[in-house]
Amino acid sequence: MSAALFAFVLGAVAAQAGVGTSDRGHIARQVGELLASFLPGTPAQLEVEHAAEALAFGRVRATGHLGTERDPETGQFLRRFSAVVDLDDSFVALVSCNDPPLRALGSLDSETVKEEAERFAEQHFAQWSNRTRPVKERRKESGTHLLAFANLLESGAWEGGWCTVLVDSERGGIVSFVQEKALRNVPESAVRVSAQEAGEVAVAEVAAKLPPGVEASVAQGDLILSSRHAPDNGPVWVVAVNIARLHGGVTLRGETLFVDAINARILPVTP
Repeated sequence: MSAALFAFVLGAVAAQAGVGTSDRGHIARQVGELLASFLPGTPAQLEVEHAAEALAFGRVRATGHLGTERDPETGQFLRRFSAVVDLDDSFVALVSCNDPPLRALGSLDSETVKEEAERFAEQHFAQWSNRTRPVKERRKESGTHLLAFANLLESGAWEGGWCTVLVDSERGGIVSFVQEKALRNVPESAVRVSAQEAGEVAVAEVAAKLPPGVEASVAQGDLILSSRHAPDNGPVWVVAVNIARLHGGVTLRGETLFVDAINARILPVTP
């Protein structure tokens, strides 16, 4: 899994639009029902405060609180959560809760964290299967430990479903979960664009905007067989492009482009 693809996996969902006031109560109830199995405590303790910010792909951003405990100075609820819920497909795309964590861990040693993260993913990832594999692990000095899982074919192609689990040692457990689903079962035989062709298209797109003395090259390409960003949720190549000085090879930055795996067109992608 390329660093660029991993960065995209961790990105937020897309552009905003308005939601009618009359829909908000119904949306809040839907969101609450979907979140109940993720958040600690009982469903009765969960209250969705806001669920009216529409995102791409039929999703809404929601915030709320657990229980009734408030900060004595500000009056704000202490145990808060945030989420992104897909109402079209009825699944939780993102949920985050620090206090208490989504799941408290008795031990935070490396092996326990891995085991518990995988167990949490298996319980909540909507498309967990015998093809789900760990694809990335990242630790930071701040005490966070992130693990990513995806459904892979033997060739290394992604089916399209993936999830991430974030553990925070300071908070004592799992504090965030993100997932995406494959919306179609696309065979690799449907792909019409090779990795090399996708790389050439991506490099040409980036190179056309670069000043003299700077060059672009392919760092890595990953095939996703079902992506929301492709027409009809079809296959895409996610190409990581490295941008470096022509003399000396000093890397300046990287860019990630999505290339349609059917017609080799650059696809617009919401972060």
